[in-house]
Order: sequence, then structure tokens, then C-alpha cells
Amino acid sequence: MSDHPTNPLLSHPVFAPIVTEVQGGALGQRLAAYASGRTKRRVGDPLVELGAPLIDFLIQIFGENVVSVMATNERVGGDDFDAWFLTLRFADDLVATVDLGNFLPDAYPDDLELRLELSGTDAVIIAEPENVAVTVIGRTGTAQDNSYSRSYHEDLLQFARAVATNEQMPVMRVVAAARRSAASDAVVSVN
Repeated sequence: MSDHPTNPLLSHPVFAPIVTEVQGGALGQRLAAYASGRTKRRVGDPLVELGAPLIDFLIQIFGENVVSVMATNERVGGDDFDAWFLTLRFADDLVATVDLGNFLPDAYPDDLELRLELSGTDAVIIAEPENVAVTVIGRTGTAQDNSYSRSYHEDLLQFARAVATNEQMPVMRVVAAARRSAASDAVVSVN
């Protein structure tokens, strides 16, 4: 078994092209990232089950470690819903905001909503698998790919369960730092 299970987002038809775009320099200077994972399921731990795949994806595509985390964890709706809000600072000063929770209404058409926005000096890349679209807006215009639709919720949960037991993985060090940050209401270094 590999020390690092393969994140299903790296091969997801909507997210996989982002790896090529980012590593090929499409963003120019990387400025900011926003990642969101929300579900209407009552998951046990949104930070791990939704956050680990998204945070790991950011670490993988940027090739940088997260050096600090500021996190807030809120129980909302009479403690029925769990929301996490994280600000991650990468080694190259890129800042990523991560928004996680199990608070989509039952009437929402999909079980899982993922969104990724990456901003740089040359382009903005937006991925919305549930809307089946990847949009790249840059100096050469706008390109959109609407070629794929499939829920990846079970794949993400399987990945999250696989990494949750390995505290030395970069993503799990970020998760542990986020818990310390939420408990202390302070910026925490990722060791």
C-alpha cells in the first residue's frame, strides 16, 4: 500500500485538467485559492471527509506545503450542522480559503457540492463539477469544458478514510493544525 493514497480529485475529469493548467503556469503568479465542499449528508467529520480531499488537492497542485492555518468550527442549526472555515497560508505566501460543511438543504439536487477557484496574475480557473464545468478566464479569452457529470462523494469518503489514519501526511498535519486553531482561536503553525 502506498504511503499516500491517490486523491480521486487528481483524476476527476473536471479537476484533472486544472493540474495541467496550474503546473503549466496558466495562473501566472499564484495569488489566491478558494475551495468549497458541502454536503446534505450528516457526515461524521466534515473537516476530514470533505476537507482532506480538497486540501490535499491544493497541496498536490501547488507543490507547496501549508505553513499556517486559521480555522473556525461552528455548530449551526441547533447543532445539527457542522461548518468549518479555514484560511491556509502556503510556503510561497499563497492564501487559500476552504469552506466545508454538512449544511446543504435536503431539497438541494445533488448530494455533494464542490467548487474550486484559483486566481493568479494571468488567469482565474473555476471548477464546478456539479454544474459540470471548468472555466479558464485569462488573457487569451475564456474557455469552458462542460463534458462530465458523476458524483464523487463515495470516492472522496474512501480517500478521506484512507488518509485519516496517517498523521504524518501533509493533509492530516493541516487538519490537526485546523483543530488546534479552532480550539485556540489563533493562527497555528503546521508542523
